[in-house]
Amino acid sequence: MQVRDIAEKFNMSERHINRIFKAHTEECPKEYINHEKLRKIEEYIVSTKLSLSEISGLCGFCDEYAMNKFFKRYNLINLSDFRKLSSKRKNPTGY
Repeated sequence: MQVRDIAEKFNMSERHINRIFKAHTEECPKEYINHEKLRKIEEYIVSTKLSLSEISGLCGFCDEYAMNKFFKRYNLINLSDFRKLSSKRKNPTGY
């Protein structure tokens, strides 16, 4: 989903959509969408046993590599390491 698509759907300019969105959320739409993608990726990793490839498809990425690059840009950790850390938090004894 992109701002351009939303603007076309509601017959408004992208600039106007950006202004309205930022006034209500304090984020531009692109930042909001990226934060939601990150939240969804983290949710899938923590709460499911889906493969990273499956998660990438569910979150709108063309492949696991693109999702990993996106995730690492914001979290400074790759997805495999994040999954390991999240599983250790769930089961600190390792059993």
